[in-house]
Amino acid sequence: LSPETVLEPHPSLIITSITDFGQSGPHRHFHGTDMIGYAMGGMLYRAGAPHRPPVVSPGSHAYDAASISAAFATLMAVYRRLWSSRGQWLDISVQEATANLADWSVPFFSTLGNYVHRDGAGSYPVFRCADGWIRLIVLAPRQWRALRAWMGEPEELQDPELDAFIQRMANRGRIDPLVQRFFEKHDLTFHALID
Repeated sequence: LSPETVLEPHPSLIITSITDFGQSGPHRHFHGTDMIGYAMGGMLYRAGAPHRPPVVSPGSHAYDAASISAAFATLMAVYRRLWSSRGQWLDISVQEATANLADWSVPFFSTLGNYVHRDGAGSYPVFRCADGWIRLIVLAPRQWRALRAWMGEPEELQDPELDAFIQRMANRGRIDPLVQRFFEKHDLTFHALID
C-alpha cells in the first residue's frame, strides 16, 4: 500500500513516513538504527576527542532529529492544506534529518569542500563535577553574566570585554580553571537556570 495509492482517492490526506534512509534514496533498502543514522548523518564523524575514536551521543539523537523534522514538516503540510486543500506525502529520512541538524561540518563541506575534524568539546568546554561532567554553552552576554553571578562574581571575571563571546574564547586559559573549580564542588543535582 504505497502513499501514492492512498493519496489518489484521498487528495487532502497528509501522510508522513519516517524511515532510516527515506523511501527513494540510494540506501532506501538498508536497515538502520539510531547509531547508524547518527553516523551516516555526519554526527559521529564530529563527536569525540581528535586523538580518540568517535563517540555516540547519549539518547536517541538521530531518531529524535527525524521525529522533530517529521512533526515540523507535518505542521507545515497542514498549514499548506488550509489554503490549497491538497494533502501530500512527506518522506522523512533519519539520515537526512540528522545531517540537517548537524553542526557546521556538513555545510562547510557541501559549500566550501572543507573537512572539519573532531575537536573534542571545541567552543563549548566540558567540566568535571563531583559525580559526572557538565558541558556549558554560554553565548549571549546575559548568559555570561548569569554564570558569573552563579559563581559568586569572581573578581577575575569582571572585565567588561569578557561579555563578548570571542573575548571569552581568547581568554579560556584564565576562565576555564575558575569555572572548573566552581563545578567540581557540586554534583549533577545542583541546578541553576542560565537564561
